[in-house]
Amino acid sequence: MANKQWFTIHEAAQILGVHKDTIKYWEQNNLIPKAKRNPKNGYRVYDVQAIKEIARSRGIYELEIDAVIVQKTYFSS
Repeated sequence: MANKQWFTIHEAAQILGVHKDTIKYWEQNNLIPKAKRNPKNGYRVYDVQAIKEIARSRGIYELEIDAVIVQKTYFSS
């Protein structure tokens, strides 16, 4: 089973429990660091560390984030 290294903005939003537009708003207003971009299509992508950093900066509990990341990484198809 492969370990997922990058998450789309949709997946990151699901992990964080917010809408993807919320993440875009935070980024546009410099409330979180700018996302990395997929070089093939320019879409925002997030690694586990970036998602955890967003969670910390926005006051979202990291323990809950860890559980969702594990579920998405190892148990989703």
